[in-house]
Amino acid sequence: MALTTVSLVIGGRTAATAQARPPRAVASTGLALVLVLAAVACSSGDDSGDGDSGATSDVATPTTAPLIAAQSTGEQTINPGYRQGVASLPDGGWIFSGTTVLARTDGALEQAVADTTAVPDELAPEGYNHIGDVDVEDGVLYVPLEQPDYQTREQRMACYDPTTLTYEASQPVEQRHNSFISVDGDQAYSMEGFSGDQILVYRVGDGCTFEPLEPIQMSATVQRVQGADYFDGALWLATDDAQRGLYRVDLETGLVAPIGAMGHVADEGEGEGIDATSRPRGLLHVVNIVDTLDVRFEHFDVVEGADQRAVVEG
Repeated sequence: MALTTVSLVIGGRTAATAQARPPRAVASTGLALVLVLAAVACSSGDDSGDGDSGATSDVATPTTAPLIAAQSTGEQTINPGYRQGVASLPDGGWIFSGTTVLARTDGALEQAVADTTAVPDELAPEGYNHIGDVDVEDGVLYVPLEQPDYQTREQRMACYDPTTLTYEASQPVEQRHNSFISVDGDQAYSMEGFSGDQILVYRVGDGCTFEPLEPIQMSATVQRVQGADYFDGALWLATDDAQRGLYRVDLETGLVAPIGAMGHVADEGEGEGIDATSRPRGLLHVVNIVDTLDVRFEHFDVVEGADQRAVVEG
């Protein structure tokens, strides 16, 4: 994949040209955020040629299907560096992730601090060069780190300080890809592949430890999952499938239900991460790349009583 160097503008100032791996820098509000971005929108992994594209699923209507749908409440244009994931903060602010970026904003999306080379330097020799969809739980910023040799089936879950964005620790996990991490209490959720029919479950311990537990079998394969977040007994998925679809996975039954889709499907780009937190703009908040320098933050209410179908394996 060819790389394109892009200067991102924050507060009306444009930064100088970025290098392939720029020196670590923390930018405060009003400073430029400089990234090396893929010429096509970055994802946490491309399934082509790695044998992990997943099977196609039929659609059926079980009586247990939740009758809900995601209804758009609007969108905001955000910094192009915020192009991978998002997590809500208790104070109303947000943590955004980019390919190698972590950034914290207030509720109005004004940047407070950002690290443009947030992948730890000590992990560079192992090939780690990508951040996925992040989460914040109990004062810890959980960050999925990914290296591109998927055949090793080893990625890392990392812990950062959500205020300073400082790296604290990480642990290898047995996963082909590492698109996202979602944490609820002492349990974390992820997926082994970019597409798949199981939710991986970990017990989170002190010191950023992750103990594998029994995975949750889903009722269907979901393609190209870019992000997920826990809310109210379910994992809410954001994808870069053909519809940039949004899905709900019941963590008790494994039932997968399509609930809607992001906008701008006809444009170049791809769907990315998601946060599930009740806010004035709705419950679901997703990052959607329209094109290289146009990234949207879309918001959705979850509406009950919709004519909704669950996905079951065909």
